[in-house]
Amino acid sequence: GVTSMTAPDTVPGSRLGDELVVFGAVAAIAVAAALVAHGVRELGTVVLEGWWGDADPTRVVGAAGWPVVVVVLVGVAVAAAIGRRVARTSTSEPRDDLGLASISAAGRGESAGPSMRATLARASGTVVAGLGLSSLGRESAIVETSGALGSVLGRRLGRAGPALAAGGVAAGFAAAYHAPIAAVLYAEEHLRVRHDRRTAAAVLVAALVGHATTVLVLDGRPIFSGTTGSRTGMLALAAVVLVPAALASRGFLVLRDRVDSSLASGGLLTGVAGTASMLVVAALVVATVPLTSGNGMEAIRHASAGAGIGIALALAVGKLAATTATLGSGAPGGVFSPTLAVSAGWALLTFLGLEAVGVTLPGSHWDGMLVAMTIGIAVGLRAPLVALVVVPEMVGDLSLLPITATAVALALGLDRSVDRLLAARGARLPGDLHPEDS
Repeated sequence: GVTSMTAPDTVPGSRLGDELVVFGAVAAIAVAAALVAHGVRELGTVVLEGWWGDADPTRVVGAAGWPVVVVVLVGVAVAAAIGRRVARTSTSEPRDDLGLASISAAGRGESAGPSMRATLARASGTVVAGLGLSSLGRESAIVETSGALGSVLGRRLGRAGPALAAGGVAAGFAAAYHAPIAAVLYAEEHLRVRHDRRTAAAVLVAALVGHATTVLVLDGRPIFSGTTGSRTGMLALAAVVLVPAALASRGFLVLRDRVDSSLASGGLLTGVAGTASMLVVAALVVATVPLTSGNGMEAIRHASAGAGIGIALALAVGKLAATTATLGSGAPGGVFSPTLAVSAGWALLTFLGLEAVGVTLPGSHWDGMLVAMTIGIAVGLRAPLVALVVVPEMVGDLSLLPITATAVALALGLDRSVDRLLAARGARLPGDLHPEDS
């Protein structure tokens, strides 16, 4: 007879065993991601309180005054040196095998993924920049480290590397932002994993386990305070903030897209003069405008308690300038939180301007800023699905979904119209994925 080429009836038992191993590893990576997120936050709190007596970097900079410019300058310089060294020593195309781009490729099964050493080096640069009171998102260290842990474990196990890498990213995102649903959507929009059912299932399990570990074991809570006005008022505010929030977020995206291009191509920012100028700008902006210090969350919380023109300008203009300059120096870090801050700042600036000329708004500034943050993520990170749910999850109120869905739809329509207009004129459009999109 003809000998069968299929494996001898190991199929049901061994396949089930393989899946149990894989999803046990997914759960382990998710718990590790939650611990990484907690550790990064606690490290910042302990160090800042130990050195300065306050865990809020915006208050630290405000109290320290101009001498803090040296601290920021040194912190960003060290972070930039780490980031540039890792990029130089990785491959001939240094930015292709680092950070989110590499983990995204691993999650799709297109590459083996980043090295753990390079990832930890980049993460250490981000942490150093944060401890140096600079303006940069620290959550990228969490997401990148978690994704790399999954990728490395997959290589060690010799199986399911894409599922573990993607699961690590989702768990890290869920733990960092108190947003398990957005974490699943983030993995889809940035990693494109829905074609693989095992990877998609791993993302879902990892996001849930990472979130549950954060909430039940590490006492994680919603990041922002809730709304104060009516849903009808929020819809009206969405129309008011649509254009300023969308254009500001797009402008931020374009700036960092050009920074990425310059760093990758050996442009102006790779020279000594370009690097030095970015370091000086990053330090001077933070020292001059203390609310630009940190990842942006602290400044947003200050604004939620009541804000004037100073806070609005700090978020709208200062945060954009300080974060762009920090990235331009070569320091590794994220822009998710800074994008929230910039879009919220432009919303607040718009509200204050309208009120100054006698326009009565239908709701509170804070409610409008929440809508603007939704628009910021949809446009500034090219992530409309994440934008749909991430702000409601950060607030802990999913009843906001109809409001955020409306805001995302309007923002996408406006952003795509701008794309078509610029494309017709032959202008270069920003890419959909950047190393800092976390």
